[in-house]
Amino acid sequence: MLLKNMTLYIDSRDNKKILLELQQGKNIVVNYEKNLDGKKQGDVLLVSIDDFLKNQNIDWSQIKKIKVNNVGGSFTGLRLSVIVASSLAYAKKIKLEGVKDEKIEVEGIEILKPFYDREPDIGISKKNKIIK
Repeated sequence: MLLKNMTLYIDSRDNKKILLELQQGKNIVVNYEKNLDGKKQGDVLLVSIDDFLKNQNIDWSQIKKIKVNNVGGSFTGLRLSVIVASSLAYAKKIKLEGVKDEKIEVEGIEILKPFYDREPDIGISKKNKIIK
């Protein structure tokens, strides 16, 4: 694929799938949906991005922006996509943008702010629960 000025869109807010797109302007050139089938997003997101770009013959030099959906969905998935997108943008020196484009700066590094659509529901892990 000989396209330039591409945007890599990342959405892992759904804890059952990962959505990746290559966009040029407002047009979606190609999209990819990875069903997780019980796998953890953290185990497959970076590999999925790498495989997706390789399968499309896209080099990082063709990516000029990383856009991430940073609003709502699974807490873990949302945090993961924000962290991965922010890290890749920093490492590759690529522009970073969010659906809700509010950034924070941490030690001179710009990262997107995640926007959760509900309060966390944190409890005792069922795996580690001690039965008396």
